[in-house]
Amino acid sequence: MAAKECLKDYTAQKREAEDLELRVEELRQKRLRVKSYDTSGISRRTRRDIADTVATIDELISRYLSKIAEQADREKEIDETIEKIDDPIEREILILRYIRDRNPKTGKPYTWREIGDRVGYSERNAQYKHGDELISFEAAAEKKSLRSVADTIVL
Repeated sequence: MAAKECLKDYTAQKREAEDLELRVEELRQKRLRVKSYDTSGISRRTRRDIADTVATIDELISRYLSKIAEQADREKEIDETIEKIDDPIEREILILRYIRDRNPKTGKPYTWREIGDRVGYSERNAQYKHGDELISFEAAAEKKSLRSVADTIVL
C-alpha cells in the first residue's frame, strides 16, 4: 500500500472510530434505560430477556471499545511517524490533509487552497509538496522501524 493510501485508510479508520464512540454512548444510554425497567411483577422469561439484552449491549460496547483502542494505537503510530519528518511545513501539510483533515469552521475537508494558505504556499505548490511529504513519511516510518506502518507502505 502506498503512503498516500495508508494515510487515507488511516483517515477513514479515524472516522469509523468517531462513529463507534457515538454508538457506544447510544448503547450506554440504552443499557441504562433497559436496566431501569421495574421487573417486579413480570415473568422470569421477560426478566431473562432483559438480562440477555443488557449482556448483548455490554458485548457490543466491549467490541466497539476494542476497535476504538486499536485505532488509538494506529493514530499514535501515525502521529509519531509524522513527527519524525524534519521539515515543519511537510509535517503541517500532512497533519492538515490526514490528521486534522476537517476545517472546524465548515466541517468539510481542507481544500488544497486552504492548506496552501495555512503554510504560505500556493494551492499548486502545496499539492506538489505533498508528493515530497509522502516520500518523507515513508522514510520516517522506516527510520522509526514501525512494522505496522512501514511494512504496509510501498511507493
